Amino acid sequence: MQAITKLGRTTIYELMRTGEVPFLRIGRSVRFRREALDTWLKAQEVPHHVVNARW
Repeated sequence: MQAITKLGRTTIYELMRTGEVPFLRIGRSVRFRREALDTWLKAQEVPHHVVNARW
C-alpha cells in the first residue's frame, strides 16, 4: 500500500486503526485487496473544480 499511495507507514497504521481504509488481517499479517484499495482511493479524490476554488 505504501508504494501505491505514497503514504508513510505510520499514516497507514492510523488509517487502519480508525477503519478508514479497507484491509484484511490473516493471522498477524495485514493484506490490502487491490480492488478495495482502488475503490477507496477513488472515494478520496477531490473534484478538480473544488481544488481550484478560491476560499
